[in-house]
Amino acid sequence: MKASLKKLNLVFSLSLLFVFALSLSTSNAQMGKHLLDENPGTLFTEVPSENLKNFGIDEDVAKRAQLFFVELGGPSILVTFNYDTRFSKSNKGAGIRAGFGGFVVEGDGFLTVPIQVNYLLGDDKHFFEIGGGATIFTGNVDLFDDSVSNTTVIGTMTFGYRLQPADSGFSFRAGINPIFGDFDNGFTFIPWFPSIAFGYKW
Repeated sequence: MKASLKKLNLVFSLSLLFVFALSLSTSNAQMGKHLLDENPGTLFTEVPSENLKNFGIDEDVAKRAQLFFVELGGPSILVTFNYDTRFSKSNKGAGIRAGFGGFVVEGDGFLTVPIQVNYLLGDDKHFFEIGGGATIFTGNVDLFDDSVSNTTVIGTMTFGYRLQPADSGFSFRAGINPIFGDFDNGFTFIPWFPSIAFGYKW
């Protein structure tokens, strides 16, 4: 059990470090390239409006993207209601999502609280999403050919497609989600677990 928990903590930590490092390196590289292309001899300069659009930022209304969505599968396990936002005033880059959901049938059921740090790569409204985090799971059910009779933390990752308009509007997500964690019968790893989500971005 202790060895399995160490594996879970290690993979979870590496996932977060990877997303954070990718966020810093990509944003710094893109900003430096735009600044040098416009003014090669100047370190500090005003970024033209067309470059702002390349960052997913509207010149007049620069705001961070916010998204409400309902997710089936993936980090949600079954179904959850979620909130997602970017860390910066942009439609892409690094962000975070969190939600809650579950079900109860004749006294048996579970509650899930998925939390992930994620990163969106792309332009306009089509993005590749990668993420890593954990889902707090509590309940008394059979899950993934195993059983859960108390509260546990499940490690999760996300690799998928996200449709997210530059302005407000309909959003769609679909992906593959590796899931791993300690259940009643020991450590379980599922290399893929599908997810699909529908929501509204503003």
